[in-house]
Amino acid sequence: MDSRFLGFSIDYKSEKLTFDHLVTELSTVGVHQYSTDKSTGNSRILYLNSDFNKEFYLGMIITVRDQKKFCKGKVSNGDFTFDVIDLKQEDKILEFNYFIINKESGLGLYQHYHQSCTARILGKMLKHFSLLHSNSCAEAYISAEEAKNNKTFSSSAKSKLRSPFLSKVDFSILVRKEKLDELLLNYSKIKSFEYEYSTLTPKIQEATPLADHVLKKKEILRFHTPTDIKGLASSIAGFVKSAVLRSGRIKVENEFGDEFPIRIFDMPDYFAIHNYDELADKLFNIKASEFYNSEIVDLLIETFKSEEYDHIFQMKVCDEI
Repeated sequence: MDSRFLGFSIDYKSEKLTFDHLVTELSTVGVHQYSTDKSTGNSRILYLNSDFNKEFYLGMIITVRDQKKFCKGKVSNGDFTFDVIDLKQEDKILEFNYFIINKESGLGLYQHYHQSCTARILGKMLKHFSLLHSNSCAEAYISAEEAKNNKTFSSSAKSKLRSPFLSKVDFSILVRKEKLDELLLNYSKIKSFEYEYSTLTPKIQEATPLADHVLKKKEILRFHTPTDIKGLASSIAGFVKSAVLRSGRIKVENEFGDEFPIRIFDMPDYFAIHNYDELADKLFNIKASEFYNSEIVDLLIETFKSEEYDHIFQMKVCDEI
């Protein structure tokens, strides 16, 4: 079985708080229990570290499977003989997913294999814990201000004081443009399409106000027919393949009303592929609380820093200069 390294991007917005403050606070506790998956009974645990590496936040998701038995079998004359193994009470079947996030750009890599926790679950986890963190910081600030002023604020006054602590986490999967049409068909709505041109061709300049003064051009399209998935997916994919774009972002919505941004790049399907058994061996004798000591972290960082992917992982940093 293969284990693949997928790309993702995180954008964090808040008037008072920063993503670094969020991850640092979460790392102080270290271990965070996430809600149990009701469909499987499996539980997930998020581990984070913000100070082991100067360039990257490091993380791991452990999925604890809700089962007390597993089957193995011996093959003889082309037939299987089942053997059912009972787990001891303290034994658990675990799945592991490592990830890294570049502190400067918010771009990262996620290690995933078949039927393990998806990268989108990581995005949901970060949004969940960001909300808890924002609320905690806001309430602490309000309590301090009430104590300083020796009075209890009204509900409207508290609401105003909370406002600067509101935060928004945008978690995007990096998508290869050739796979875009296929991916978009999985969603219920396509809400908007934002893109930036790599170069301003004469044709683009002709349609650009103040063209003589423009260095970069970014456009945002919002759709009045967001449920026309087939038509929009085909049109967007066709445009992306024909236009010379520096980057792109599409906001989509699933059947449950969850909104996801998808980022488009000229990139491979996966940034690296490793044998699952070989990666699992790199966890031998590793404590979950010291997950960052595994060589899996080194492999993720090595892939991220590869010259082959400079045009992706260095691009966001250059855009902000």
